[in-house]
Amino acid sequence: MIAGLVSTAVLAFTALLDGQVTMDALVENALQIEIGGSVTTGHFSADGSYSDSAGESGSWSWDSGQLCLFLGDDVTRCSALPDNKALGDRWSIETPDGAPVTRTIVAG
Repeated sequence: MIAGLVSTAVLAFTALLDGQVTMDALVENALQIEIGGSVTTGHFSADGSYSDSAGESGSWSWDSGQLCLFLGDDVTRCSALPDNKALGDRWSIETPDGAPVTRTIVAG
């Protein structure tokens, strides 16, 4: 019984930390997003504000490995944020319609 409770607590704590290292790297740097031949660079400030090179701005939140952007006109974009990413790291995801998206943490 105690072993089960400890195991559950460890899993819950680990879930809370998912993406934290990556989020710290994004606040210290910037996120370059490549999709369909377009490149946009997003900046995440420690105060929770967000802006990018495409002219979008708003706020961001991170919770249990999920990064959400809150942009004007009730636009919210959320996606999973992998853990342990740092400056120079690159990873790929797909949009809901299957288009490839490449994300890279860049200086900035």
